[in-house]
Amino acid sequence: MFSRFAAAARELSPELWKVTGGALAQFMASMVATFIALYLADHLHADAETIGYVLAVQGVAGLAGLMFAGRIVESLGPRRVLLSSMAIAGLISFTCIAADSAIVLAVLLSALFFARSIFRPAYNTHVIAICAPDDRGRAYALFVMAANLGVAAAAAAGGLVMNISPRAIFVLDAVFLLLALIVFVFTVRERRGNADTSEQPAETGAAKLRRHPLRDRGFWAVGALYFAIELVELQVPFTLPLYLRDRFDFGPEIWGFMMTGLGIGIILFSLPITTVCKKTDQRLVVAAATLAMCGSLTALLWVDTAFVVFFVWTAYVAGQIAVYPALMSTLMNRAELFINQAQFISFYYAISSVARLISPATAGWLYDNIGPWAVWTSCGCLGALMIAGVAVWLARGQPAGLKIGSQAS
Repeated sequence: MFSRFAAAARELSPELWKVTGGALAQFMASMVATFIALYLADHLHADAETIGYVLAVQGVAGLAGLMFAGRIVESLGPRRVLLSSMAIAGLISFTCIAADSAIVLAVLLSALFFARSIFRPAYNTHVIAICAPDDRGRAYALFVMAANLGVAAAAAAGGLVMNISPRAIFVLDAVFLLLALIVFVFTVRERRGNADTSEQPAETGAAKLRRHPLRDRGFWAVGALYFAIELVELQVPFTLPLYLRDRFDFGPEIWGFMMTGLGIGIILFSLPITTVCKKTDQRLVVAAATLAMCGSLTALLWVDTAFVVFFVWTAYVAGQIAVYPALMSTLMNRAELFINQAQFISFYYAISSVARLISPATAGWLYDNIGPWAVWTSCGCLGALMIAGVAVWLARGQPAGLKIGSQAS
């Protein structure tokens, strides 16, 4: 496995590895996001309702940032946006030390998450420019690996810091954002276009068109698949541990081990899996990964032994590892055809924010009012719809992301 990982790593450009280092530093600045609820409760003496409002406000601010991120990246370029996002977010994070009430902190956190939400569209727009189409899935796999490593490190360090000096989480986040800024200063160059022009479709030989993502059928196809898989994935950390507790008497430590296994799996297998699949039509990868994720959750309807749960979880983890790089690769290849690439990326991430508002509440209602079986059945139905959608898309005979269509706006 190590030799396969090393071989896959050598195929990727040094420039990509360098900017991934910046992404890792950015994700290590996750202590505030991880521990803000405890900070509000223990040190600003906020009640649960107030904490909920604060978290909701920062979620809305993040969604608002994504809605504007595309145009901001187009106006300033990915490099300037990456540097500005890290600098402003670092300054705001440091300023949070002075917040003496939940209201003041909510205002600062809104500005913080607005600034940080712009990072992902800017980063992935830059990846389009530096990576050939076949490498974009693996590039996003590296991004996911950096996210998991960074958040895990932040959670471990932040837990210790909270016991020593709680306000230090703001300082350490600011330090890691500054580190990310320094890495991006030296590694990100402003450049346009694909790294390997020989791989570009014939349509890109002419001047690129401008089209709003919401008026592009290709974006809607990828976005619908992403929305459906997010509806499934975002409710799992909420409903599955409850079901395992009620059905199999699993304690929180078992769920913790399962989530640790998910993180380790993403770190170890993301790059090898995306390397194996890089020559495959990414829509087929999405369909196979959807079958693994949604099929495994639906299988819980018939699982009656704790031992089988871990095989079900393994299938789910494998699907999650494969599906997101395949979706992002398809989106990047589509967005490359247009001048306003960053808008495609930012609206794509906005879909996740919308799903985050819908999925847990809907799954919780189904779980309490109908039963767990309704949650797992709905996952199976969503998976079947996704696979059917991919089949229709494939039947049209269009290479994923390479057909512009007849109209542009």
